[in-house]
Amino acid sequence: VKRLGKQPEDFFLTRKMTREKFKDMEQWADRFTIIGTRVYQEFLAGRRELTCTAWAIPTYNIKGWKAPCYLMTDGHYHGYQEMLREVKWEKYGVVDGVARDPRCENCMVHCGYDPSGALGTNYQPGDNWKNLKYNFGARPRPHPASPQLFQRAFNGVSVGKGHLAAAKAALKTAGLTQEGADTEFYVQQMKTSAATGATSGCGTGDASQRDELMVKMAELKKTE
Repeated sequence: VKRLGKQPEDFFLTRKMTREKFKDMEQWADRFTIIGTRVYQEFLAGRRELTCTAWAIPTYNIKGWKAPCYLMTDGHYHGYQEMLREVKWEKYGVVDGVARDPRCENCMVHCGYDPSGALGTNYQPGDNWKNLKYNFGARPRPHPASPQLFQRAFNGVSVGKGHLAAAKAALKTAGLTQEGADTEFYVQQMKTSAATGATSGCGTGDASQRDELMVKMAELKKTE
């Protein structure tokens, strides 16, 4: 379904694209420590269907409990029980390949489907043992981070609209290939992390914006 005049593949991974991107998910999980359920990995790889359980990993923000899910906002609720009771959950998700809400048609996001793999929706014999073995069994041998490992993990399936897309395009214009651009950004992120002590490639560890928000929230509570 078009949104703002754009096809889904122009701004979001379609289900076909997601399954192509994660077709080797189970092999990755055997080699690297990936948190989640084995059942959800099978879903991402396109080997089974799951029904969304968005209420299992809800989002809470300054307005309250956000519903129906992390990606869509149809309302906020003061209490979690109120959200569970008031939201018409049967209106959302994809069941047997049919989207109940057109906004849900391409979603395979963990906040809606990873808990489904843990809670036993669409249960198949052996699922519980599969999840227990995966999460509590032996872990794969650690792999040191490296640009070469990053290159091997990148399989090229992406909408290309992420927050680094413009910068990567600039690097490509400067003569780097897509793989070279990705590797260069990885190297730069590693250098930034080493210099600042930040542990995430999504920021420098600066918490000033968060602190400002916390102050505003405290002031708001005083006026209530």
